[in-house]
Amino acid sequence: MTLIPYPPRGVFKALRRYLHRALTWPAPLPVREAGDHALGPWATAVDINEGVEGLLLRVEIPGVDPGEIELTPGPGILALRGERGQDRASPDGEAGPGLFFRQFALPDDLDIARLSSQCRNGVLEVWIPRTDH
Repeated sequence: MTLIPYPPRGVFKALRRYLHRALTWPAPLPVREAGDHALGPWATAVDINEGVEGLLLRVEIPGVDPGEIELTPGPGILALRGERGQDRASPDGEAGPGLFFRQFALPDDLDIARLSSQCRNGVLEVWIPRTDH
């Protein structure tokens, strides 16, 4: 009779990593009604382009002061937080004031230390190159 060790070592490590990422993401955002600015955070639109040289995030943040945006890299995660001011309030519009928060799971082969970002015309671009092998 052949004995096979169970479970394989990598199963628990992968499960722990999966649960950590799943449980540390922000709670689902509420649905906004037109003109309702008291519901809390708003979701930003994000385009993610992953290529051979790195990862490019394009985040639409109209009306947000670039100085009020926080980019916080962590192990395998990039957090983006900011606030759109009260001057954006309009009684019948959807783009009201409020906080926003997004997290992105990152591949292991990105060099967070070389992260660069710029904001132009209400679009934040975050570039994270791959590590040199």
